[in-house]
Formats: sequence, structure tokens, C-alpha cells
Amino acid sequence: MAVSAWVDYRLANSLSGLKQMQPGLRHLRAFLAVADQGSAIRAGAALFRAQSAVSRSIRKLESELDVEVFERRAP
Repeated sequence: MAVSAWVDYRLANSLSGLKQMQPGLRHLRAFLAVADQGSAIRAGAALFRAQSAVSRSIRKLESELDVEVFERRAP
């Protein structure tokens, strides 16, 4: 089972009903998908989201944590 699928399953079962956490969970799902897939493009495809939306989620997560979670490199 992929890491992001496992986390989605665990979060859905343990946090159901906590709607105020959804934006944070979206950012974490994007982070896990990029880590699992190796790129924002492939993560977007796996999450059925655009690459730009995945990148925005990662930037938002980095802003919330005040840390860079990925090293960025040019293609």
C-alpha cells in the first residue's frame, strides 16, 4: 500500500467529523504524494489534482511550518 493511501485511510478513520482540519490534511496529502511519487506532476495525477494545486499546497504547508520540506531543482 502506498504511503499516501495508508495515511488517507488512517486519517479518515481517526479524524472523521473534524471538518476544520481539512485544509491541513490536504496539504499533508500533497506532501505525502510528492514524497511517494517523486514529483509534483506525478503527485497531481495520483491525487487527481493539477500540478499547480499540489505545488500551492506544498508552499502553504511550508509557510505553516516555517520550513522548506523539499529541495527544489530545475527540470
